[in-house]
Amino acid sequence: MESACIPSSVRSPLVWLLSIRQANRGTPSWRQLGPAILSLTFTFSLLTFFTEYASPLITPWPIIDSTGSGPTRGITDILLITALTMSFVLLALRRWRLPFGTFAFMFGLNGALMVVFSPNSLLVSVPTALLGGLAADLVYRFLQPSLDQPASVRLFAFLVPAMFYALYFVDLAIVGPVIFQGGIIWSVPFWAGAPVIAGIAGFLLSFVMIPPAQVAEEKDKCEQENIASSDVVYAMLCMMGASQEEKPEQEEENNDGNRHVAGQRAQLCRVCSRD
Repeated sequence: MESACIPSSVRSPLVWLLSIRQANRGTPSWRQLGPAILSLTFTFSLLTFFTEYASPLITPWPIIDSTGSGPTRGITDILLITALTMSFVLLALRRWRLPFGTFAFMFGLNGALMVVFSPNSLLVSVPTALLGGLAADLVYRFLQPSLDQPASVRLFAFLVPAMFYALYFVDLAIVGPVIFQGGIIWSVPFWAGAPVIAGIAGFLLSFVMIPPAQVAEEKDKCEQENIASSDVVYAMLCMMGASQEEKPEQEEENNDGNRHVAGQRAQLCRVCSRD
């Protein structure tokens, strides 16, 4: 009933244009977010430089353990770097809708820069970082995590580090015998459980970076904004529809006025002819 005041000839094109504008607004491009992503990547890399002594990509404890404390040291390093990495990932997720390739660029560039500290780890650092970033991009594209979908955010925070370190151990199993003359020497519970522990760390960190209370507030705010915007659009459409309906009425009034003036002129002419 409310849409009766809006002609279909006005409503259809405007709804189509508004839907395109809404879709474009939700998918920023690399041209728009490129500087922000680059700044985030270099800030992340700066902090990983300070903690390079604890980087699993630089010191692959699963294949070079010679003291017996490698599993404990390796798991600790994985948890520390996971917390650092997911802090930046969740910060970016909380702030923007990210274009595809963001995490591949962020992880890959950081992995390439970390090779400076250990050139021998080139085949460990770069492939793991690139593949882990690409996996994160695919998961992000599939889940589309956002503040109004907290379950997808929690799942994304678990899957990204879990997949990253699963690929890390696969890479070590392949290049370890070539570079370090040895494969993974950790026991199965350690190397199989490390990706799971990293995923749990990312999952728990998501509650710190994006708490449930903030998710509820953002959802209410988005609903209010959507309601307000829909009311404004509806009012504009009603005004346009009303203006189109007023045109025939104004034309009829003008025609009546013209006929009245013409009648007065004819009557005046008849009076003048009698005189």
